[in-house]
Amino acid sequence: MSKFGKLFAFSLVLLVGVLLGFSQPTEASEVKSFKAPVGSIFVEIPYDKNKVELEKINSTDPNVDQVNVYDKETNELITEIKVEEEPLVQTNGFSTNATTNSYTQMTVTQSTGTSYGKAFLKARLNVYSSGSFRQINEVNTTWWEASSGMAYLEQQNSSAISTTGKYPTTKINVSGAATLTAEISNDYTVGFEAAGFSISGGASGTYYARKNVSHSYTYSLY
Repeated sequence: MSKFGKLFAFSLVLLVGVLLGFSQPTEASEVKSFKAPVGSIFVEIPYDKNKVELEKINSTDPNVDQVNVYDKETNELITEIKVEEEPLVQTNGFSTNATTNSYTQMTVTQSTGTSYGKAFLKARLNVYSSGSFRQINEVNTTWWEASSGMAYLEQQNSSAISTTGKYPTTKINVSGAATLTAEISNDYTVGFEAAGFSISGGASGTYYARKNVSHSYTYSLY
């Protein structure tokens, strides 16, 4: 092969390598997720299954199930997922057999953030069961709760939608945003800053710590 031919072949190989290099980050950036059971429903975990660890938290209440999600590499707690179930038997004037015809009120919870900056996004839904058939009839309400007694919710919004666009459904998405606020002294500013809060000065040595949080999760019956 001539010197020019070798140079052309090398340039072609280099160009192909560059193009392949540009295509790899697109594939690597795809978000992986998997479903995990919590109580009698499933929650979608938006992480690579090989990179997180799930820990089931034992409860003395048979109607409460909780799973904590940890980062496998750092052992950092990512989120706490809890499902509380309250059976509501419907007799319809004929039968009291809850296994064949029953309603269950479920309160589903997921946490976001850590330390002072942790908050819980919650939803309460009604699930109808008849034998092996199940459906979510409606979501009664959604709301936020602050985990720390020092921080309160200054603003909040939340909602739940059926992924099919209507009810009854077998899958819902819950999402929301909130602002955590605390009135603190100078002694607490370092801790709140470490939790991601913005600090602003107030009167008489009082400081205001604020942090915006948002979260979204998906639950399904199958």
